[in-house]
Amino acid sequence: MKRNTFSQIIKKRGIVPFLALSSLLFSSCQVEKYPSSSEEENTSSSIISSEDNVEAKDKLKKSFLNSLINGISLSIDTGYLNFGGLDNKAYFDNAELKAQLKTFSIQGLNISLDMPINYRGKKREAIISSIDEWVYLDLENLDNPSSTSFKYKINIASEEIKGENNKSQVDTSTGGIYYYKYGKLSYVLDEIMSILELDNSIGLPSEGTSISTDSILESLDNIKMVDSSYYHWNLPLGEKNIPIGLKSDEDGCFSGFDLPYEGYTENEYSINEKVSLKIKSSLTNENVSINAPANPNEYLKLEDSLDLIKDIALIANKKKFSISTKNEKLKLTHFEKEILGTSTTFKRDEINEEAYLTLNADIDFSGNMLNDMFAKALFECNGKSQQIAALKENNDIYINFNNILCAKTSKITLDNLITNIKNIFSSNDSNQEIDSSSSGLLTSLSAIKEAMDAVINSPIMIGIKNNQYDEILPFIQSLRSSNNQIDIVLDLSKISGSENAGTLSLSFSRSINSLALLQIDFNKAKFASFTLEGTLYLDGFVLGTLENKENYVPLYHLESVANSFLNFDNSRRSKMNVKGYVLDENTSSIYTSDYASTHIKETYGRLEQGFTFDASFAFDLTEAKGSGILNITDRKAEYINDHQLKIDVEGKEKENENDLTSALSTSTNAMLVEYNSKNRIDPNSNDGKATKRIDPSNKNGIKAAFSIHSLNGIINTVSSLLESTDPRFERLTNLFSIVSNVGLIKLLQDGKYLELVATSILKDEGGAKVSENEDVFVIKKDVLLNTEDLTIRVGFDKKELVQDEEGNQIEKYGTINYIGIDSTFNFGGNNKKIVKIEISNVDTKVSDDELSSNFKGQDKNQFSDYSSVKTMLEFLLSSATLGSDKDNDYTSTYHLSGSVSFLTVDISFDFYISLQGAEVKVLGVMSMDMIVLVNAPGITPGTRYINFYYHVSGENDKGLVYYQRWDDGKLSNKLYEGKFTGDLFSENPLGYILGNLFGLTDSMMESITKNDKVSTAKHAEDILKSYSFNNSKQNALEEPEFTLSLDMEKLSGSDKLNELNITLGGKTLTNGNKTLSSANGELSLNILNIRAKFNASLKNVETGKYINAWSDSNKVKVVTAWKRTSVKQEEKAVVSYYNQLGNQANNLTSYTGVTNHY
Repeated sequence: MKRNTFSQIIKKRGIVPFLALSSLLFSSCQVEKYPSSSEEENTSSSIISSEDNVEAKDKLKKSFLNSLINGISLSIDTGYLNFGGLDNKAYFDNAELKAQLKTFSIQGLNISLDMPINYRGKKREAIISSIDEWVYLDLENLDNPSSTSFKYKINIASEEIKGENNKSQVDTSTGGIYYYKYGKLSYVLDEIMSILELDNSIGLPSEGTSISTDSILESLDNIKMVDSSYYHWNLPLGEKNIPIGLKSDEDGCFSGFDLPYEGYTENEYSINEKVSLKIKSSLTNENVSINAPANPNEYLKLEDSLDLIKDIALIANKKKFSISTKNEKLKLTHFEKEILGTSTTFKRDEINEEAYLTLNADIDFSGNMLNDMFAKALFECNGKSQQIAALKENNDIYINFNNILCAKTSKITLDNLITNIKNIFSSNDSNQEIDSSSSGLLTSLSAIKEAMDAVINSPIMIGIKNNQYDEILPFIQSLRSSNNQIDIVLDLSKISGSENAGTLSLSFSRSINSLALLQIDFNKAKFASFTLEGTLYLDGFVLGTLENKENYVPLYHLESVANSFLNFDNSRRSKMNVKGYVLDENTSSIYTSDYASTHIKETYGRLEQGFTFDASFAFDLTEAKGSGILNITDRKAEYINDHQLKIDVEGKEKENENDLTSALSTSTNAMLVEYNSKNRIDPNSNDGKATKRIDPSNKNGIKAAFSIHSLNGIINTVSSLLESTDPRFERLTNLFSIVSNVGLIKLLQDGKYLELVATSILKDEGGAKVSENEDVFVIKKDVLLNTEDLTIRVGFDKKELVQDEEGNQIEKYGTINYIGIDSTFNFGGNNKKIVKIEISNVDTKVSDDELSSNFKGQDKNQFSDYSSVKTMLEFLLSSATLGSDKDNDYTSTYHLSGSVSFLTVDISFDFYISLQGAEVKVLGVMSMDMIVLVNAPGITPGTRYINFYYHVSGENDKGLVYYQRWDDGKLSNKLYEGKFTGDLFSENPLGYILGNLFGLTDSMMESITKNDKVSTAKHAEDILKSYSFNNSKQNALEEPEFTLSLDMEKLSGSDKLNELNITLGGKTLTNGNKTLSSANGELSLNILNIRAKFNASLKNVETGKYINAWSDSNKVKVVTAWKRTSVKQEEKAVVSYYNQLGNQANNLTSYTGVTNHY
């Protein structure tokens, strides 16, 4: 093959084509590190002396340029981009690079790059070529060839710049004609750069380029020969040195290149912090001709899509756009299938909601900040709707909420308010964590959480987090282009985490029939249980406006409110007073109208039963200190009584505190609590006698201390219970449904989130009134809770005239001086509560004395340490999940055995219990003596045997109780059998147990269950006799004992009962789990001086290990039949016998009643 010499090449064609090729190959690479001279010495220690290799280097340079002129073809033997991490490389092995210099310009450089790409198994291809003054681009999806049609071409032949009437533009000073140096490419780039407000003089290389041709020429003379077949070339591009390795064959002629060169400090060439590159190539052919694509007419001329490109560039640069649904609506569907109740789960009704969104928004985000904005949205669902409109114009902000609240303020004021509130809820202590309770909220919003989790945990998002971008490739389902239009379809299953998730279509268009620059089509776009359908249109910016905005009322006090939050954020202290009442509608207390009028503060001028209250408290969030006092007046038809609660919190938990740390120690911070029900009006006074006030016998009240360590533990324990998704706890949380069976909370509980969003809060007429002295907001009936219209009043101090910094008089509006809430709550039937709450005297100026105003200086030893309540709650909650784990399908089992004895009656019992989710199973076996006049029928004593069955589940949430009562009397035997629903049993458990199961006589039932008429107040300090925790024993926390003494006569109001003493014992199992394991005590009765003693123990943890109690390997002794004149007892397997009783219960045709002795 004929080769031109290096001097011939330079003389004939100059260096420009070679430099252009170098620029095209390497100008896009950004170097993070290149070797210093010392590094070059370290990495090139074997470089041959320059005096010995001048001829070899010259031969290499000549052959390199000669091959380039005659046409060259290179194969990329190894090529990849490394995005970091394991298996995160985009390979382009076997890519083919062809190049040929035909003339002395960029236009004369023919070059072709065919680059197949394999990125983590996803295959794509990019074909880029510049041939005979045409540049071609072709992107292909090798995994799905029919999905992609993206081909463009543009002519780079220089051409005259035409002006008006298609005349050439002439330089008036020189007479020369203006040209686009690179033809249509220069024209398109000039137009884009003009829109982007960049320098629009296009040249490659331009005058401003930092690439020096002299430096490149000099670098060719300074290549370093490593050996006879390999050279190091540090190609200078501006301030960067590109480490190229040039390879030669046995004849010393150019045969390929590497990037970086062998021996470079790194194995790969670093483009930036996250991406590096490696290329090893070989010369495959010379004298290569580079031809245009076989189908050049399939390529779109780029300039024919200039309108589209310009508009995209305009919005990208200005960041100003409008987005709307035009005359259409977005449809949002929320569907969740009905979940039938099973034995272990509760039934869930089907959710099927449809909502519609109409949107029109104009946004100016130029300068990366929100400037002007207009937005109007209508959200409709199930006959409800919310319409919100907002306008930001210069520094003014207007908002229209359902045409009920139409208000305006300034951006500065609103920004200050948001910033100050945000600062309050963020921690100033880097070591302090703020619990936002988001986990509990998201547990409630299960469907929304599921949708969010689907996106967050999708392969795309996980990949991006790990710098792996391969999942983005199949996310793009199709990519197609036509003149002035680009269509992209995204497969949402790749980001929603579920199949058949629909698609999102993006159509960029400036064709004749296009409705907007960007049309976004949601084609059944599914995220978890939500599906979105419809179209959004994005186009150029035109700011809309609000009608009659001049009539919008100013939010006078927003600035003062913002300043109040700022003051609180600075001091982290606040104090306030609270007062109000909760009264029973249509009732009358002991108060008379005359009496009420003379006791306005205590009665609020009202006569109803219920309670009134007043409180004051102060706190410091930084130091975790506070003090408060609450006074309550309990109003009944028969009497009045006062209650008082005082609380001081001494500060944060200190280091090294534990469950045995005494709250009474002077070195321990504690919460000190004092409760008393001593009347504030002397019971012996005329007022006291008129309202039948009686003070407690215990004059000291209840004085309790909790260490902050224990208080934090109690809060965490209760929070974990409320946040638990275990169905066994759902019955507990359902107790709160009585105040939330309507409105927003009901919608939230039922999972109807779309209807919740569409529910307007404020009353349509008179729902909002803003004035200088008071703001009034009226919440619709039954929207928040079971209430009539709920009125919120916010009162402000009077405005003042003050001087600004320049001495001008300005109006300063007052701060909040009270917040009032008035409504009537409905609790079913005629049970209605009239509620009034008023918060006043809010101030951030709080002294240290106000933070410990109740017990400062008092001896802590006057208090009883109740810190052990934390330990008791932990053991109690842990007992509820005893033995529950994945291996046993989260089932807890219990074998409870014990006895009760009073008079000559002895009762023994064995209960086997299984808890699994919503399912509860109970098998009970009891025996007792039958005593005449107590529990014996007639005059026949004997022994009574009881078999007890209880079952409740998600399928039958009412439950079923079944019992067999075998009366083995001296003169006769009788079997009583009955069943009743669990909900009826729970309404009157004492009646069913004592009357039906235990068979107490009517006279005895009346003696025990009949309450004397309560005409005086109950005093908690008289009821709670004592509480103690045995913390002196060595293993007090592993096997705790809690002792409680209660005055049951004072608690129940029945003079038949006396004192109850009970001791609860706990046990820590060998696996570390905790459980309550025993209970024993005594109840004294004022009937024949009866003392009922009882004890119970959890048998399946006696050894210190948990044993499954709900198993047929456990046997229970039960009565199964009569045997002559007595009973027949047999040992039965627990589970089998329980199922047998269940079958007998189902075969029983009628339910059993009970005589209600209350």
